[in-house]
This record gives sequence, structure tokens and C-alpha cells, in this order.
Amino acid sequence: MATGAAVISVCFPAWRRTEKTVCSGRKKLENQQEKRREEESCASSGPKVSVIMPVFNGERYLNECLDSVLSQTLLDIELICVDDGSTDGTFGILAQRAEKDRRVQIKHQENAGPGPARNCALSMARGQYIAFMDADDLYPEVDTLEQLYQSAVSHEAKIAGGYRMVFKNEETQNEVNDPVYKISEAFPEGGMISYYQTQTDFNYQCYIYDRCFILENNIFFPDYRRFQDPPFFVRAMCTARMFYLLPKPTYLYRWGHQTIQWTARKTTDMLRGNIDVLLLTKEYRLSELYRSCINRLATRYKEIILSQLSLTETESYLLTVARVCFFCNKKRGSRKGGAT
Repeated sequence: MATGAAVISVCFPAWRRTEKTVCSGRKKLENQQEKRREEESCASSGPKVSVIMPVFNGERYLNECLDSVLSQTLLDIELICVDDGSTDGTFGILAQRAEKDRRVQIKHQENAGPGPARNCALSMARGQYIAFMDADDLYPEVDTLEQLYQSAVSHEAKIAGGYRMVFKNEETQNEVNDPVYKISEAFPEGGMISYYQTQTDFNYQCYIYDRCFILENNIFFPDYRRFQDPPFFVRAMCTARMFYLLPKPTYLYRWGHQTIQWTARKTTDMLRGNIDVLLLTKEYRLSELYRSCINRLATRYKEIILSQLSLTETESYLLTVARVCFFCNKKRGSRKGGAT
């Protein structure tokens, strides 16, 4: 079993405080937790669920998020928090929780983005299943993880999940346009269904994943600053082919406080992520997801691409997209009936 990944702990001169003390404290805490993980991995098979949470300057909602995870009725969990180079009070909040609750594990890394942070946590995780949480979001119920775990185990599912609720202006609402929500309405008893019935590439946090399945199939997050989760999610779903549908909300997404500062790097990474998904639609004949991805590039991301990239860069990426589309259509046309 993996007992941790080598991650560099650093001090940032910009903090203008007692860097030496902060660094030695971090190193001591990480060494203690590494020793604890080694001891526990030898003594047991690991917890039922490992909850993975990357955090970057997330102090505003972090305590509320931690409460939501640690108050779950499924007690046999571990919460792996990767501090992705935060410069606010994030690490202090995490350290306090780790002192009070042995289930909380902390890893600090230089700022590398959420993809590498989640991959780092995946290498540390010992749970039978993996869940993903963002530091500003919540679980909709105190027994969400327990219901997900029991559903996955009882049906021997590699992936199990439901749909997402949105928390906006102090109110919650279902995402009624989500294909998973629509299927849940029509299939209220739940059960094993094919990914071809949903063909969505968002809301990966609504699901739990068999850890051995993820590792054995080498399914990790690409090193993209934007759009790193859809390639992970689509590849996992396509590899599993089937998942257990729990016909209820399993993740509460906080909406409205985020402000994305688009850069050339984020824009090119977003395009790379979309190209990855398009290639998967070709490989697995996902016609609905293919159309959704093309439509998204032509509408939601059009102005971002034009404003952030040079004409030459834009032409280069759009040419790549066009080539992928050509081969997708050629392959689809050679198979009567398309995606099933």
C-alpha cells in the first residue's frame, strides 16, 4: 500500500514571518502523520473512504467544509488535505483540526494546482473508496458518505454517485438540467446504469471511486490549471462502463463567490482538457458528450479563447480540435448507429 508521496515543504519569503518556525512545525507534523500512516497501514486494511481535498487560500469556508466531512455518520474515513501553497490561514486551520481529529491528514506542497494536489493525495490514500471534496463545498446530508459507501459495496460498483445541488444566495436547488438528475427522476429506485445513458463530464465530486480500480487503471488528473477534472471523470466512467446511481443529491456546490482570472496558461489548459475529452468520445463513441463539448467550445469559451490567446495560438488549437472532430465523425460514420 502507498504510504505517502514525496512532496517538498517550503517557506515563502513573502509571508514576512518566522519562516523557520513555520517550516519546522510543518515538517514535524508531516513526519508524525507519515509515521502514523505507516503504523496504521500495517495494522489494518485502511478506512472505508478516503476524502481528498486540495486547498489553496481556502480559509473563508474551510471550517464549514471540514465540519461537513468530519460530522458524517460514516466514521471510518480519512480526510487527506493537500495545502497547495496557501499564503493565508489555511494551514493553521488544517493543523488545528489534525490535532483534534486523527482522521485528518495534511500534506503541504508548493503551488502546483488542484490536479497535482489530488494526485498527491491519491498516492497517500488507503481507503477502499475515494471521494473528492473542494474546500468551499459541503455534503448535503450527514449520511451522504455512508449511503454512497453502502450502495457501492452492496452492488460491487467501481463507481457510485448521485447528482449535484447548488448552494446560491443562501438557498439550495437541484441542477435540473443535469442528465443524472433527469435519470434519477425517472428511475427513483436507483441501480446500476450505463455511463452511455448520462454522458456527462462534470460533477465528478458527486461520486466515490474504488481506489484499487483507479490505481490499477492509472487514472489520474492531468497537470492542467483549468479543466483537469473532466478528463479524469470521463476516463474513469468509460473504464468502469457502469456505475451505481443513488437517486438523490450527493454533493452541495457553493456558487457565486468564485472569480476566475483567466490567463493564457489556464486557457490553453482548458483547451487541452476539452481535447482530451473529445478524444475519449472518439474512443468510446460518446456522441452526446461529443456534441456537448463542441457546443461548449463554440459558446461558453469562445470569448475567453479569443481574448487570452494570440491569433496563431488560437488557430493552432482550433486546428487540433478540427482534426479531432474530423476523426470522431469519420469513426462514428464507419459504425452504424453511433454510440449506444
